[in-house]
Amino acid sequence: MKRQAEAADLRILEIQRDRAQKAVDYAQGNVEKMTIRSPMDGLVVLTPMNKGTRMVDPQEGDEVRPGGSIMLVVNPSSMQVLARVNQVDVAQIHEGQSAEIRLDAYPDLIFPGAVEQISAIGTPSSNSRRLRYFSAVISIRGNNPKLLPDLTASANVQLQSRDNVLMVPRQAVTIQQGEASVAVCPMENRNAGRSKSAQ
Repeated sequence: MKRQAEAADLRILEIQRDRAQKAVDYAQGNVEKMTIRSPMDGLVVLTPMNKGTRMVDPQEGDEVRPGGSIMLVVNPSSMQVLARVNQVDVAQIHEGQSAEIRLDAYPDLIFPGAVEQISAIGTPSSNSRRLRYFSAVISIRGNNPKLLPDLTASANVQLQSRDNVLMVPRQAVTIQQGEASVAVCPMENRNAGRSKSAQ
């Protein structure tokens, strides 16, 4: 009877072992099914999700709707800036124009760039329904550890470039009847103005 009881206990332990092994295999299969491998190397950035009245990063246990993104894989060596262009200036922007990008978090950092794409349809402004903006994609050339996704930036696009031209302050230019002009004063008047102000 003791041997039969010991054999029965051993069999129960074997059944529990087999069940535990099946649970491990099932969990391992779920891990394999839930593992997503990126086709490219890069930096993983979590996509904030709406939880009540706040936007928070997704955490373990959160429910995600089908088709919703929870993270992005970005290549730090090929970053882009999504900029808004006023409808007044969009006619002067075209693909291939050189640009200068500054990060708001690091004003001393300056990156060269180029306009890659301009949207064909404008979007209304949140301040005025009559004002529209166009989206422009500007690629950043260069890399820096401080260049991270979701940073705010400003881009200066070079509209024209001319060599050997005279530069004057914008305040000195007057526009009359659609023509711009600059008043030039003789050298003696300029010196007299300086001496008078010095007195």
